Amino acid sequence: MKYLNKHLSIVVLLMLCGLLLASCKSGPSSPEEEEETIENPEESTTDANKISENLILENAKRIPGALPANAKQGNVQLAAAQIDKDKINLWPGIKNRIRIRSDGATFVSGGLMHIVGADHYYEVAAVADESTDSISVFYIDIDPKDLDLPLSGKIKIVPLGPGGEIITTFEDTLEIDTPFDEDTGGGPDGTTPGTLKPALDTNLHWIYTERNGVFDTAPGFIYKNSYQTRGCCVEGKSETRCQVYDKVVNVDEQYSLIKEEVIIFFDNATSTFAYVLERFFNDYDPKGTDFCTGRAGYSARSSGIGTPGTYSISPANGFETFYNIVIEDIQWTLDDAANLGYSPFTQINAQRPDFEYFLGSNYYVERINVEGGVTLRVFEAKGENSPEWHD
Repeated sequence: MKYLNKHLSIVVLLMLCGLLLASCKSGPSSPEEEEETIENPEESTTDANKISENLILENAKRIPGALPANAKQGNVQLAAAQIDKDKINLWPGIKNRIRIRSDGATFVSGGLMHIVGADHYYEVAAVADESTDSISVFYIDIDPKDLDLPLSGKIKIVPLGPGGEIITTFEDTLEIDTPFDEDTGGGPDGTTPGTLKPALDTNLHWIYTERNGVFDTAPGFIYKNSYQTRGCCVEGKSETRCQVYDKVVNVDEQYSLIKEEVIIFFDNATSTFAYVLERFFNDYDPKGTDFCTGRAGYSARSSGIGTPGTYSISPANGFETFYNIVIEDIQWTLDDAANLGYSPFTQINAQRPDFEYFLGSNYYVERINVEGGVTLRVFEAKGENSPEWHD
């Protein structure tokens, strides 16, 4: 995070103090072991049941009854776990990506999700293609049908170990906004004007990108590039300039990842915003490669930017439930693009109908319609001084 703070200081000098707040990380703490018990049934409510019935979950099974309480089953050594948010924001039509981190001793294979007050809960499998030994990924969305939006409530999320053993329980606030739909407003029939304010003066953190409805990338997700390169070994010395290129090295650990991407739209007279992007590279290094032993060399580097710009905002529909954002100006340089290894993601979309940007009360979404495909880049609001992980 030192790198991020360095670039934030540049933006502060250009604009004003306190533009973006750096995240902090705290280590997991071990949960208390408890005897296997069953949670006392909560009083079922109509709203809670309707919210729960409308949830859109991947690889989920509905289970009637009360949610099991924390318990240790069998002889499995339970790991501590943390979740990446302390509030679950739902914007119907936009999936929320939830990450749960364990200490690696016990893989989080799935979880239980329960709307507090509902007479049932769900068992949900982690998304295998996006999860690792220490980070497990889940998605949640909701169907707005017959819901009097906006709504709020509570949700419990219970990570499970590989044998179905309960690790811990997170209880978070649940906020459901009016739909991400230009033709729909709030209320039970979708005709009520909006009551929620756009997420101005708020840190908006990029959480994932999908292309044509399929996951593409997210913070920390590795882009690997595997290939072979040739050189030679002359009298026991590795060479990259050869008369005969007779030695082959496999380059299979060259990769890059985005560590952080944050944007904040200021509610001020000049309609300014600030943008921060930090990327990490593990580059192939010819000088560090040994063609005699067949070992590829690599060098690590970080690159990032912190830059201001200007924007305009207008209602996205007649109900003013969310808003169009137009990036009018952004202070990119050619060096920025070269050092980052690609053109920066958030671009000027003025006079670009194929680049549509939207701001809700808890999300910022970039919808890009290019070459017959649709790319969604989703950012979620985080509070000031909010840590990256929560117990």
